[in-house]
Amino acid sequence: MQKLRSWSSEYSHILLISIFILFTELFLIRWISTEIRIFAYVNNLVLLACFVGLGLGSLLDKRFGNLLYSVISIFLLALASTSNHFLNITEQIGSFSDQLIWYLDDQPINWIQPVRGILSTLLLFAFIVAVFIPPGQILARLLSSAKNITLGYSVNIFGSIVGIWLFSTISFLFLPPAVWLALSLILSWKFIQPIKWERTVFFCSSLITVFLLLPHTSSLQIWSPYQKLDMWPAQIRNTNITNGYTINANNVGYQKLIDLSDRFFEKNATPEINSVKHLNQYELPYLIKGEVKDALIVGAGAGNGPAGAIRQGVERIDAVEIDPGIYELGTRYHPESPYDNERVRVHIDDARSFFKKSRQKYDVVSFGLLDAHSTASSFNNIRLDHYVYTEESIQDARKLLKPDGILTLIFAPHGRGWLISRLHNIIEKVFGHSPLVFEVPTVPYSGWGGSMFVVSNDGTDPRLLIEKRPDVKSYISPKIFSAKQESDIRNTTDDWPYLYLVKNRIPKMHLLITFCLLILLVPTRKILTITKKSFDFHFFFLGAGFLLLEFQNISKASLFFGSTWLVNAYMFSAILGLILLANWASYLGLSKHIGIVYCLQWICILALFLLPLDTFRGMGHLFNATVLSTLLNIPVFFAGLIFMHSFARVKDKPLALGSNLLGACVGGLLESASFVVGIKALLLFVLAFYVLAYFSFNRSGLARAPVAQVSIVLSNLCMGPRARLGC
Repeated sequence: MQKLRSWSSEYSHILLISIFILFTELFLIRWISTEIRIFAYVNNLVLLACFVGLGLGSLLDKRFGNLLYSVISIFLLALASTSNHFLNITEQIGSFSDQLIWYLDDQPINWIQPVRGILSTLLLFAFIVAVFIPPGQILARLLSSAKNITLGYSVNIFGSIVGIWLFSTISFLFLPPAVWLALSLILSWKFIQPIKWERTVFFCSSLITVFLLLPHTSSLQIWSPYQKLDMWPAQIRNTNITNGYTINANNVGYQKLIDLSDRFFEKNATPEINSVKHLNQYELPYLIKGEVKDALIVGAGAGNGPAGAIRQGVERIDAVEIDPGIYELGTRYHPESPYDNERVRVHIDDARSFFKKSRQKYDVVSFGLLDAHSTASSFNNIRLDHYVYTEESIQDARKLLKPDGILTLIFAPHGRGWLISRLHNIIEKVFGHSPLVFEVPTVPYSGWGGSMFVVSNDGTDPRLLIEKRPDVKSYISPKIFSAKQESDIRNTTDDWPYLYLVKNRIPKMHLLITFCLLILLVPTRKILTITKKSFDFHFFFLGAGFLLLEFQNISKASLFFGSTWLVNAYMFSAILGLILLANWASYLGLSKHIGIVYCLQWICILALFLLPLDTFRGMGHLFNATVLSTLLNIPVFFAGLIFMHSFARVKDKPLALGSNLLGACVGGLLESASFVVGIKALLLFVLAFYVLAYFSFNRSGLARAPVAQVSIVLSNLCMGPRARLGC
């Protein structure tokens, strides 16, 4: 009985610390990236800090393994999130960036501000690293002492899955960061030392941190699965009249809930009110087309677009909105209640996902203002709007048009002419003729405005369509402009979806921060000297290759299933589930011939690189959800087999785990190479890392499979079925 309790306690501790690590990781990614926007613009910076902390903790092993230090570090982060100095980092660094950052116009380079911004970013990075050093130490110590390492590592993976779904669930329930922190503190309690003063410090710092995370604003605030939303009544300037509400997303102006009905203007007939009564961006698509029966609105937001379609008498309206929080606010507070109208069918979905699932044909497909500002997924560096504005996305949207249908797209350029030219070039390439482009001015309490593109499916010049409506013609004609530029502007594609980059190059902001992070990794050698250890390059290469492979899978899943929180949680769970399956296969001895496993993985990676994703277009959503997700993740299964085979045999498991996590950091930094070569080419980096991992077997004290064995495997695989069975 005593042995059973000891066994149960050992693995329950691994489970608990694993849940804490994943839950706290996602908590910090969401919270820090929201409050300090530089962490949303620079891909995976918080995630890399988590990996660095866990890696350093594993290398330090048994030193200072107390989660009290993690709680104190979170407290310091909470203090920083209330300081204007840290909140303004994005503006400081963005002054010289060649990456579009909303509300920052082109400015002359001032090196003092960027240097301050980078130093402040690195300080916050260090705070996040400090959060994860103690759990890294605890996890490494527990795994190294586990009697069955395969079972211990499997419990670790299972705990990670629990952490993902625990955080995803509370995000779906719109619970705020104060609740996230409270759950994280509950998970950490078991690992706080039973010393009176330490527990006193724990309680005091926890209470203060929870207080700092509570909303300190008079506005209505909710945390959707994607972003923080603040809403308050919108008052028309120079009047006491309230017309709807204003919504900020992640502390940035995002959208309004506006009443543009005749009832409102008749009730409030004043000169100031009448000045904003004009043709607006929400009704223009239907006024241009005329006699619209079926309309699709992607980026329907809180309901302004559907309300405009209702006012123009559209019979059937499909409204697609990815954020359930935005939809909830629109349902409860929009003055015209468009989502309660029986003509409107609401789809809480990603635009690309809906394009692939829909079989309806529309007179009008209207893209609302889909720019996501700094909003990024909690799992990868692709913003929610990146895959919406690619050649393939516009092609998918065109397939939903009736033969004489029109597509409209509005986008707010904020002075970036190259961005409007890029959108023009994409639409022109997909449709085979140039769109009509005109400027919709920003009018208070009547819409953000922006550059509107109009293109017909059958090639009809939109100017001919507006001839039937003199009022529409007189409004649009003076605002028409040419969006085409002579300069070479790369079109965004599913392989290079970076809408906010001028060219295919790594932005200066990313380069400088990456360079500084690499310098910060230099002290790792000092830690190894203190602990009298030598770096394990085999596990380092495995970590780098795996994170890049993971990034590939999440990005491709976003293409086929949408960039929703549910898809991300599902894909990460599937990846970790495959690792569990690999652990079980390793336990059964399937990794005995490790050279064959490496060989099969290399073949799968090359196949994914050579196989065009267009192959799966039109196969149906159910097919993609099963067959495609399986194909994408086959290399993950082999990666799990390789890691478990090596990890079970290595003597210094904390060193192996730390090296693996630091390798994942380098892999994360290399994700920025996709800005230059595209996402698909990263598979070649993945292949290179796993080849290096194979040839660095002997440095871990492991028996390396001879190269001759791999050659035999390759030749057998190229032969017939009998030869493969014999192998």
